[in-house]
Amino acid sequence: LEELRAEVEAGELPSVVLLDQVQDPRNLGAIARSCAAFGVQALVIPKDRSADIGPAALKTSAGALHRLPFARVTNLKRAMDDLQKIGFWSVGLALEGGQPISEVDLQRPIAWIVGSEGHGIRSGTAKSCDFIGYIPISSGVESLNASVAASIVLYERSRFLSSRKPLD
Repeated sequence: LEELRAEVEAGELPSVVLLDQVQDPRNLGAIARSCAAFGVQALVIPKDRSADIGPAALKTSAGALHRLPFARVTNLKRAMDDLQKIGFWSVGLALEGGQPISEVDLQRPIAWIVGSEGHGIRSGTAKSCDFIGYIPISSGVESLNASVAASIVLYERSRFLSSRKPLD
């Protein structure tokens, strides 16, 4: 947390991914791989009701879980509060409701909240978010896999950061 605070205070725009009850270890591994691919500073995983970092997650991550800083936390909401106190904006991904993810202000430190398979983020977690966003998809498609949704928003953030012009 102190390293992230220093990055925020230095004017950098770090991002963190928090998983809200993601139970499939392959989703955990795939999300970790995307985090590493798109420059996320850390992954936060709840101690309870979450996939373990076992063989399936490690294999799916293709080594990312060995390189990506991650934390196991007892209370996800407290972790969100701590990140918000140092300047992060919490953005929850939802199947519906909120606004299109394209309306997220990417010019700030972001804590992306990715929900569980089938249920999304819990209502209490959603209430703590600064922004709830969804990824517009074609009608007839019920939803995106949690790891796919995470990859899409992380790519968008990476694309935005790489296209920024340096400040004078």
